Amino acid sequence: MKKEERDACWKAKDELFACLEKSNEDLGQCEMEHRKLKELCPKSWVKRFIGKRKFDREKENIIKEWGDQQARENLEKVRNYRKMKKEQEKQEDEFDIKTATKSSNKENNE
Repeated sequence: MKKEERDACWKAKDELFACLEKSNEDLGQCEMEHRKLKELCPKSWVKRFIGKRKFDREKENIIKEWGDQQARENLEKVRNYRKMKKEQEKQEDEFDIKTATKSSNKENNE
């Protein structure tokens, strides 16, 4: 990905997030910005941008609700949970790939 493409991707992300701020997180009102982000950025980047935004918003809400010390303890629990879920997804993806490969090999042998 060239620098100009990366810059355009990051600009699209900033525009979407600014729209979400203005619309109180209503993605329906930011459809054009969301579509632009998906057009200009790799799928993995979009997933990362959106996931990080959700995490940061959750973090802000936890801090507001529980106070600083309690929030830090709970954020650590959230991080550990997310790491576990990410590892589970990775293992499921690897299982799907292995299953598809075995199925393909079996069909080729027949």
